[in-house]
Amino acid sequence: VRTLEGHTMWVRTVALSPADEACRWALTGSLDKTARLWDLASGECARVLAGHSAHIYSVAMSSADGGGRWALTGSRDSTARLWDLSS
Repeated sequence: VRTLEGHTMWVRTVALSPADEACRWALTGSLDKTARLWDLASGECARVLAGHSAHIYSVAMSSADGGGRWALTGSRDSTARLWDLSS
């Protein structure tokens, strides 16, 4: 069992990277208005996605096919944000 710590409020949504990537990554969205990308092998937060002005209620992650990986977050601020995780 591994605990991923870093959010300052409740975690509301979680997604795992596609099976073709051996579920190496997790993406979490929180009431603290951030999403976090986690390296499941180490348990470390690899990236914090900040920019929403309200709670994040949904997250999704694409595979790295074609050389890019993307995250999509949906928030109570009435926006969805597309994040380039390869940069």
